[in-house]
This record gives sequence, structure tokens and C-alpha cells, in this order.
Amino acid sequence: MKTANAYRCHACYAIMNPAWSTCASCDAPRQPEKPDWYGAWRELATLTHGIGDQDHRLSPVIAGLNQCDNAFQKGDWTAFQQAAERVRVIVRR
Repeated sequence: MKTANAYRCHACYAIMNPAWSTCASCDAPRQPEKPDWYGAWRELATLTHGIGDQDHRLSPVIAGLNQCDNAFQKGDWTAFQQAAERVRVIVRR
């Protein structure tokens, strides 16, 4: 197993497969991985770069980014992902 892909148990820090539901060393349940907020915001910035005042997508994109920001402030990763997907759909139009 590559160390870059290694997942560590939150209880005993043993390396474990992220597909396992419990740690083989201490039997602690697997904790969900932390969301990559930075990567998600970076993707949205790249995706929306160049959308200007004359672009018909500007208002809905800004509304979607505001939804992303509200979800981010609440720490709601699921709501953030849903709002980000709406932004992706708008940009593809």
C-alpha cells in the first residue's frame, strides 16, 4: 500500500484500508475522511474563471457560489457538494 493512499485509524493510528468498516488492530469504526474544502473551492474558481459581466451565467453562478459559501460556513459538506454541482451545470450551459 502506498503511504499517500494510506488511511490511519483515528483511535490507534494503525494503517488501514479505507474500504474497511473497522480497524483490524483495535476494532474501532472507520471515521469519515475530512472534506477537501480547499480543493473544492479551487475547482470552482477554475471552473468559473472568465465569466464576466456580459455573460448570461453570471447571476446564477454567483447565487450558486453563495450557496456554497453558506454551506461552507455551516460546515455542511453535503450541501456544499450539491450547490457546487449546480454551479457546474450552469457553467456547462
